[in-house]
Amino acid sequence: MKCAVYCDQLTINEAKMLHGGLKTLHTDERSLATLGMTELRREAPHKSMKAFYVYMMTNRSRVVLYTGITNSLVRRAWQHQNGEVEGFTKTYKANRLVYYERFNDPRNAIAREKEIKGWRREKKNALVETMNPKWMDLSPTLSQHTRVIPKEVRDPT
Repeated sequence: MKCAVYCDQLTINEAKMLHGGLKTLHTDERSLATLGMTELRREAPHKSMKAFYVYMMTNRSRVVLYTGITNSLVRRAWQHQNGEVEGFTKTYKANRLVYYERFNDPRNAIAREKEIKGWRREKKNALVETMNPKWMDLSPTLSQHTRVIPKEVRDPT
């Protein structure tokens, strides 16, 4: 059995014990909470795995660059674009998705987010330009219906 991330069985402390006290599993509980992850459950390897994304948002003038992590890139892009996320991105109007990476393992996503956040701005710019040389808003490419509000946002239950 492989261990997949879900939010319906174990607490964080139980997950740590399950993994033999693996400290790296949940060292950044804020990042895990951002991903909607507080718990683990066992699942057969053939079941679908949840995806996790490290992403970058910027504003119209590209003055600011925000790096974040989520388990629903469509929902999170919509939230940033509509001012639903309080803090830095709302204050500086960072509402254009310019870069993202997908991960199956949340630990890898958290590690990558921390790595990117530690970089100088020039290196972050170069990373964005590898995927998006014109710094276009990538959110319309995430789904066929770009103006449809994601179900998770309409009905958070």
